[in-house]
Amino acid sequence: MSSVTNRLFRNVLVGLALASGTVSLAFAQSGVYLGASIGQSKFSDSCKDEAGVILSSCDNKDTGFKLFGGYMFNPNLGVEVGYVNLGEITASGTFLGTPFTAAIETTGFTAHAVGVLPLNEQFSLLGKLGLIRWDADASVSAGGVSGSVSEDGIDFALALGAQYNISRSLGVRAEWDFYKDLGNNETGEDDVHLLSVGIVFSF
Repeated sequence: MSSVTNRLFRNVLVGLALASGTVSLAFAQSGVYLGASIGQSKFSDSCKDEAGVILSSCDNKDTGFKLFGGYMFNPNLGVEVGYVNLGEITASGTFLGTPFTAAIETTGFTAHAVGVLPLNEQFSLLGKLGLIRWDADASVSAGGVSGSVSEDGIDFALALGAQYNISRSLGVRAEWDFYKDLGNNETGEDDVHLLSVGIVFSF
């Protein structure tokens, strides 16, 4: 094989290798992924006195977690769905002079459009915009009588975060999720924040 042929053959092999690497990287960045995160939730307005209600104690923070999965159409745009547990808030006080205790647990299913800004092969920033279909279960005890009520609805959700890829199949993600006005006009609406850290598996 002549030197010219050798060079051509070598150049073709190098080109195929580079193309293969590019395809593999694109697939890793644009394929299916699954993840799980855990952190702290905070309900912004739950510990405020309302008409007839005087709070003696209130805890509007709890451990929250989420499970999620998504698909990246390209390195910059994808979709994501998930389940989120925002934990439980508890309160005690008096209502029109009657002592009471209350607890509310909130969960939801989310759907987001995802935008990703890769800064290099390992580190990227991300933003998400979508909806949460939430469900809140409340239990109240007052004057020796206990009761429970459930509410649900659909509201606005967004998130900002960053991801560090340890390898093509494993990454670490930190996120701030924001859920707008969970609740209704009768029982009150509340903005909810979730700060979390988790892992992401890409396929």
